[in-house]
Amino acid sequence: MNNKIQDAAIIYQGVSAFDGKPIAAIATGIKRKSKNSKTGAMVQLWIISQDLSPYDASQASSDTSNCGDCKHRHSLGGGCYVDLLKAPNSVYNCYKRGGYEDINAATLAHLSSLKVRLGAYGDMFAIPYKPLANFLKHVRKRTGYTHAWQNLDKRSLELARKYFVASVDNFEELVKAQDLELSTFRVKAPKEVMTADKFGYGIECLNTTHDIECADCLLCNGRDTDKTRPRNIFIDAHGNKLDRFNV
Repeated sequence: MNNKIQDAAIIYQGVSAFDGKPIAAIATGIKRKSKNSKTGAMVQLWIISQDLSPYDASQASSDTSNCGDCKHRHSLGGGCYVDLLKAPNSVYNCYKRGGYEDINAATLAHLSSLKVRLGAYGDMFAIPYKPLANFLKHVRKRTGYTHAWQNLDKRSLELARKYFVASVDNFEELVKAQDLELSTFRVKAPKEVMTADKFGYGIECLNTTHDIECADCLLCNGRDTDKTRPRNIFIDAHGNKLDRFNV
C-alpha cells in the first residue's frame, strides 16, 4: 500500500451498526482544505450506503443504515440541511468508481494534527464500536454530532461523551442527555424562544452570532475530561429543507 498521505480515504467498509446493511465511511479534505464556509478547514467524514446513492437511499427509506433514527431524515419528510444531490452524491460516485483507497498509516498519523468533522453526512455510530474506537484514537481536534446517543451501550456512550455532542430535538431530550453527562446540540425553530436548563440558556452557535468557523470554535467536541462541564449549543434550523423542519 502507498504510504504517502492521502487527500481522501476509506476509514471503514462493512455492515452498519444500525441495521446490518453495507456502508462505507470516507474522509475527504485531508490535504486540500474544505470549501465549506461554515466549518472552515476541516477533514469531512461521510457515512454512506455502499449500494445506493444518498438520494436514492433516502427515496427508498434505506437511510437508516447511515443516519440511524434521526427524525430529520428526508425519507421521513424531515428538514435535514444536507443537500443529498451535492457533496454526498459526489463522494458516493467517486467511491463507486474506485476513487478511494483504504486509509494508510501515514494518513492516520497525520489526522492527529488536523481538525475533523465527524459526520458531514451520516452518524458516526453507524460504524461498529471497535473500528470506530480505533479510528477516534487518531482524532484530536474535532466536532461531532450523534442522534444515536439514546440507544448506545455503555462503552459506546463513553465514546459519545468524549468525542461528540448529543443531537437533541426538544427540552426533554436535552435534560435526558445532561443526566447522561453529554454535551448537546439542538436545532430549533427560528422563532422558538429557548428555555433555561440547569446550565442556563445554552450557547448559540458562534458561526451565527460571531461568524466564527467551526474549525476555529470546536465547542461541539464532546468532553475531553470528566472535569469539562457539558455544553449546550443551539442553532436555528437552516438549509434548503427549512420548510420541512418540525420537531
